Amino acid sequence: MVISNSKDNFFGYSEDFIEVRKDVIVEDRTPLIIRDGDKIVIGANVFNTTDKEIGFKATLTSQFLNIGKQARPAMIGPGKSEFISWEVTATPVSEMGQEKIPYTISIL
Repeated sequence: MVISNSKDNFFGYSEDFIEVRKDVIVEDRTPLIIRDGDKIVIGANVFNTTDKEIGFKATLTSQFLNIGKQARPAMIGPGKSEFISWEVTATPVSEMGQEKIPYTISIL
């Protein structure tokens, strides 16, 4: 939206829609609270916004989580989404003075 005026008190207005998006969108889905030793599911909704099927490898990495199989291959159809998840166990981090459990989900 644009609004303008001149020094002669002429006004103008224009509005247009601009769509901004990525081909692949990753939306984190993690529990808000994780305690030492908890067995949880960490994952992400992965959206394919293109008109073609996309194949990729999703990987979860963290030094504070016991992760079984870190990499997950996936194929997502055009305009579709898929929930990619990992069952993990939180390792004790309180002895290290760690209040957060950092992790990374990569989509390649």
